Amino acid sequence: MKRFVPVLAVIVLAVMIPSARAAEPKPAKTDAKAAATPAVTDSLGLLERAVAKDSTKFDNLYKLGVMYLDREKNAEAALVFSKANRVKPKNAKVLVNLGVALDNLSRSDEAQAYYRQALTVSPNDSLAGCRLATSLYAQGKFSDSMTLLRDLVARQPRSYCAFFQIRRRRALSRLGPHVQEGGRAGAGLVRGPERQGDDRRAGEVRERPVSPARLTPR
Repeated sequence: MKRFVPVLAVIVLAVMIPSARAAEPKPAKTDAKAAATPAVTDSLGLLERAVAKDSTKFDNLYKLGVMYLDREKNAEAALVFSKANRVKPKNAKVLVNLGVALDNLSRSDEAQAYYRQALTVSPNDSLAGCRLATSLYAQGKFSDSMTLLRDLVARQPRSYCAFFQIRRRRALSRLGPHVQEGGRAGAGLVRGPERQGDDRRAGEVRERPVSPARLTPR
């Protein structure tokens, strides 16, 4: 009997050890495909995916267009704002931003047509007026540009952007006829896209030091 007890204990231990090993959690298998494809976390990527999935949602189109303008992706911005314009026609902010993108692509005549549409929808939109005046000035239509700015100031005496443009035109005229703004429309003038629901910030002028001989746009 005494010899039987140790033998029995050995048998019990032999049975328990494999069971304990089987109870140990196995390491989780990693998904190689998921690890190779990082998740899209930036807002631009998320909006691009959302628009690719459904291009009928105006808010997503508008926000994506603004982001493209901020990143100077003007061709993409023009395409997205064109879609937004089809989804919600006669939206002044969309029309202005579409004009900005086209101006930056040197398609000034098309841009001016959209600025004028924006002014038809919203006659008191000072930014649309300033953008149109800027585009005309960049084409060498100085008289038309100044007439538009003076009319804007007469109707809206607190239009900061119009006063700024007039002061700049006068400063350039003092430098001589050989010194004019070069490059794309909007050179060195009212910068940034028209942001939905933020007219005050949209009308602000953000400047940076530039050469007086050539005012280069963003």
